[in-house]
Amino acid sequence: MVELEGHYSLRAFAAERNHQFESLRQQLMRLKQEVEKERPELINRKDDCIADFTAQQRELRRRAESVRSRSAPREPIRSRDETRRGMGKFMEINKYKDNHISPEFPPITGYTGHIPRIKGSEASLSQRYHCVAKKGLELIRSERDKRKELQNADKAIKTILKEDGKRYSYWNWG
Repeated sequence: MVELEGHYSLRAFAAERNHQFESLRQQLMRLKQEVEKERPELINRKDDCIADFTAQQRELRRRAESVRSRSAPREPIRSRDETRRGMGKFMEINKYKDNHISPEFPPITGYTGHIPRIKGSEASLSQRYHCVAKKGLELIRSERDKRKELQNADKAIKTILKEDGKRYSYWNWG
């Protein structure tokens, strides 16, 4: 019986709150109508604020555009000829150098970011970056070698199957 009374009192409380909310909403609507009748300039004030803001933004954009159009264009730090000459010199120096990634050293000296084929848990604090990078690059090389072996084996099988010449003696049985 106590629970039913408590439940009933909660319903009564909720109904009373809804009634109070509804009466407050009606009072607010009446006040709004009175303000609209007495001072209509306050109602459209929001629209005026938005219009003022857009006008100010338009003016600021116009000023920024005029300043930007009057300023001189930026010159490159180095001329194209100097850059081309430097690139040519670099290519001449490094023409005969080996371009493949060595498993002995990481590709970029001092880089301590992502290591290929190594999970974060494997690269613990006890290992040096150099050792972990070496391990990752060795994994990549071994994967490439395995893939190459499989491709070569696949090619060999296909060439054997395509050959029409019957070189084995069991073809002649029968």
